[in-house]
Amino acid sequence: MSLSRMFRVILSASVVIVLLFTACEAETTVEAPAESAVVEASEPAWFKFGTPHQYQWKDLQGAERERVKALATRHLRDAAIAFEGVRGILRSADVAPGAKLAAIQQITEQHDGAEYEYMLDQMIAREVLSPMVQDDAKSLSSAEREIVGIAARLLVENNNPNADYIYEGLVHQKGEWDGGEIRRLAQRAIPAAERWLMAECDGCKNAMQQRPEAEKAYGRRVVSVQQAVQALQSL
Repeated sequence: MSLSRMFRVILSASVVIVLLFTACEAETTVEAPAESAVVEASEPAWFKFGTPHQYQWKDLQGAERERVKALATRHLRDAAIAFEGVRGILRSADVAPGAKLAAIQQITEQHDGAEYEYMLDQMIAREVLSPMVQDDAKSLSSAEREIVGIAARLLVENNNPNADYIYEGLVHQKGEWDGGEIRRLAQRAIPAAERWLMAECDGCKNAMQQRPEAEKAYGRRVVSVQQAVQALQSL
């Protein structure tokens, strides 16, 4: 079963439950983005995407490296274009949780089986979890916790190294999920984060030289992931 299909199974049950509490909300439809949409695929700064093994182009050499790098770059572009169809819905404070779940289900169905679906799933999860990372004291309703829990699963399933995002998604499930399931996902998340922390940042040195403020941002990112790995170990 593909990740998107697994995601839809979880969402189908979640949407039914959440919509019981949001029956009066306005219908929200995911619209296909224009090809000319300006995509901010890399925000927030230093968010890293997990990729299937064959797209780990940094471990390759020569022509094969360039071929696979181009493929991964194309996946990022295509996923970002698709993500424009749901970005505004996920960012809006006026859209109820049930409508957001329905929008996520719709967009994942539209792109199920696409080469870039692993990247699209992570963009969705990033958007959902970013407010938790920026404000870890944020209070969530049961419906909102359901959404961030799904987002955390998406990152874990895609070997995403952003441990701080995953931690925020999982810690909000205490009292909602079985403790063993939270620990299982936490332990699965740690290796990807540790690999990223040990890897040399390809291209980061040039970026830092061009933008001095980037070095500080990258340093904060490393510290945040390191602290999250320790926090995941204690979940």
